[in-house]
Amino acid sequence: MEYLPVLIPAGIIVIGAIVHIEVSIAILRTDVKWIKRYLNNPKG
Repeated sequence: MEYLPVLIPAGIIVIGAIVHIEVSIAILRTDVKWIKRYLNNPKG
């Protein structure tokens, strides 16, 4: 029980970091899709 005050913030930080990485990857993937679409059809 003594470790609980340390584990909770550490767990939140780890989960937050994982979520942040997942979101960053998702954003990068959509950006790549848009870039490829633009390169394939530059006029719009």
